[in-house]
Amino acid sequence: MPGFLSLLPITTVQASQIENALVNVHKQCVTKLASMKVQGRLQLLIIILPDVKGSYGVCMSSISCSH
Repeated sequence: MPGFLSLLPITTVQASQIENALVNVHKQCVTKLASMKVQGRLQLLIIILPDVKGSYGVCMSSISCSH
């Protein structure tokens, strides 16, 4: 895809590891953006969650409010 820049490779994890994976992806993004001396924040992060019962709101809020 022309002009497409992926900051990190696609990651897949078991459903039980979603919270840890989201935190890890966030840390990797922050580190990579800092090393590129890019000002600002990640503009788009696409996450496909499994169709299982559970709450992802706490983790998502923790990540988005960490700055």
